[in-house]
This record gives sequence, C-alpha cells and structure tokens, in this order.
Amino acid sequence: VRVLLAGGVPGGSVDAVLKHESVRSLDCIELDGKLIDLVERVGGVEIGKSEGMPSGEARAAVRIMRRDARAFISGGVGKYDLMIVSAPAPLNLQWNRFYTREFFAEAAERLEKGGILAVSHAGSENFLSSDQARVLRTIHDTMASVFGEVTILPGSTVHFLAGDSKVDASELIRRAAESGIELKYTGREYLEHRFSAERIGFLESSVMSGGRPALNTDMSPVLPLYEQVLDAGMRGSPAYRLMERASAIPPALAPAATAAVFLLLMLLSSGKSAGRTAVFVMGFGSFLFQMMIMISLQAVSGHIYHEIVMVSALFMAGAAIGASIRVMDGWRAGRPLASLHAACAAMILLELAFLIPGGGSMIAGKWMLPFFYVFSLANGTLTGAYYRSVARNFYGAYGGRVPAGYYAFDLFGA
Repeated sequence: VRVLLAGGVPGGSVDAVLKHESVRSLDCIELDGKLIDLVERVGGVEIGKSEGMPSGEARAAVRIMRRDARAFISGGVGKYDLMIVSAPAPLNLQWNRFYTREFFAEAAERLEKGGILAVSHAGSENFLSSDQARVLRTIHDTMASVFGEVTILPGSTVHFLAGDSKVDASELIRRAAESGIELKYTGREYLEHRFSAERIGFLESSVMSGGRPALNTDMSPVLPLYEQVLDAGMRGSPAYRLMERASAIPPALAPAATAAVFLLLMLLSSGKSAGRTAVFVMGFGSFLFQMMIMISLQAVSGHIYHEIVMVSALFMAGAAIGASIRVMDGWRAGRPLASLHAACAAMILLELAFLIPGGGSMIAGKWMLPFFYVFSLANGTLTGAYYRSVARNFYGAYGGRVPAGYYAFDLFGA
C-alpha cells in the first residue's frame, strides 16, 4: 500500500501509519520544515523511527518532503492507495485550497483504482448547529462532485472518505481488531460505539439538513465565509447576525451593484466633473483589480504572503510606466481615452474568464505566477496612462498644469 500524508507530520501520524505492515511506502509533506526540526529536537526521536515500528523487509520506505502539499499533488507523478490530508479549517483562502473542487479533482488523479482520499473537519459528538451542518454539507457535496462515493464518519472530528465505493465502517472496526496493533486511545468497544449505524445515520441526516450550499471552488470560495459565520456564532460575536445575512447574498450582487453605481455616476457627469469622476472610478477599479489579483494568487498557490511585495512593486512600476507615456499631440482628445477604455474592458474580460469554474486551468503550473506578474504590471500601466490622458483632455485650460485636487480624487477612489 502506498500512502501520502499531507500535513500533520509532526503530530504522530507518521508513526501511526507505519505500524501497519501493509504499508510499503509513505510520502509525508509538511509546509513548515522548521516545525519538524523542532519536534525532533525537543522529542529526542526522529519522526517515523520511534519504538514499535516494523523493521527489516517489513519496514516501509519513508520520504519526508518540506514543500506545499497542493503543489506536490497537482504537479507530481505517481499514484497512491491512500491520501490523508490534514489541513486546518478553511478559515482563509490559503487553507481553503485543500477543500475545493479543483483540489479534489487533482487528488483523484493521483489515486490508484479503488484508492481513498481522507479529509477531516471539526464536528460534534451529538449535535450539529445549522452553521456547522452547512460547512460539513459543503465539504461533502464538493467531494461528491468529483468522487463516486463519500463516506462520513461521526465524532468530535468528522472524517470524509472519498473513493469509487462506499466505505463500510464495520469493516474498518474488524480490520483494526485483526491488525494486532495496540491502540492507545481507542478500542473495539469505542469504535463500535462511535461508528454505529445509528450515529452514522444521525450525522448524515444532520449534514443533509444544512441546505444545499454552493460548491466550494478555487475562484468561488464559499467555505471561508461559512467558517467565519460558524466561528462568530460559536464565540457569540456581535457581528454574527450581520455575517449570517452576508453569507446569503448572491456573490455576483455586490460587484454588479458597484458597477451600476459607477456607470450611473459617469453617465450623469459632465464637463470638468466628468474628469474627476473618471479618475475616481479608475482609482477604485484599479485597486479592486489589484485586490482580486492578490486573492486569486492566494486561492490557487497559497503564496501571497511571499509574493505580495513583488505583485505590489510591479503595479507601482506599471503606474510609473503608464504615466510616462506621452499621448501624441496629433490625436483627437477622445481617441486615447477610447483606446484605454478598450484595454480596460479586455482586462475585465480576461479576469472574468479566469474566475469562471475551470478558467484558471488554462494557466496552471509554471505559468501561474508569471501570469499574475504580467496582470499586475498591466493593471498599473493602464492606471498611470489613464490618469495622464484624463489630465491632458480635461485640464488643458490650466496651462498644462494638473490641479492636485484631481489627483486626490484618484487616491480617494483607491
């Protein structure tokens, strides 16, 4: 049996897997390599080599890799019989990457026929609130959109086992008893109680009562908001009701309403006020675009905290380049702005194409990061060029000098 353990390496999972003699190879992935060093130094034992492990020919080949698990699964080679993903709750986009439809599809490609993907999430022994049921239902439905069967096992931690066929809980209990492995924290009686047909049926009915939420994807991440609502409710936060209502708003409503307001502003503006409105809308739009770039980068790569400096620097460099471009004196006043409007529209269409389900796959792999770099540079260039064109077209009456007040409108929009 070939096993992949993504996350949870320092928590004892490696030793637990290696106790099974059927395991012939174990690949372990941990993003924070320093955490592994700390555990080994403090614990005084090398991970995967504690007492009670099989030895000789029965010992599995262990490989510990210090890298991003999502990148390894999506870009690696080789297949596994079991993949165990131990990721924190998807409270942010970095961890949400391990609960999306795209990730589950990538994991399915790395599984052998009959293989199983295991994912877990905090649950409850005897009761599920509507918010918690919605989170668990979202994970279940998103996995079910890729795999033929998804089995849910109850407990304070809910386990999702996805594969070609349903997993029989009684078979798991039987194999655990026959393995001869000493269980420190559980026993057959405990497992029979926890995975009883009654408890499994209660969990399934409770989860399915959580409505029918949207699937969780890289570019339409619904789980982080659901998690925030769940967390706020558990803490009794005053913002709970507000967040609960916000989670019910269709995702397209906010951008559509914003675009409508800005379009109305531009249609109602005239004369010099049209220039002020134009730079305000461009400032707001370019900043919003930059935020979308950063969010999209984090959603698909998880490395925004490393790349934010480069992405921001490229935007500022693009703004300087755009502002330095001289608009030819022979052009009619409206032509430069019309060209810039067309370029902005093209960027919006490109971003929308990227946001649709599966759209990001067209630049997957090694082209992902360069795409975001180029997109950020282009966003800055258009912003700088747009401001200069507006200044030339609307403020010529000031002897070529641009009033600082109009620059303030651009910053106010941003």
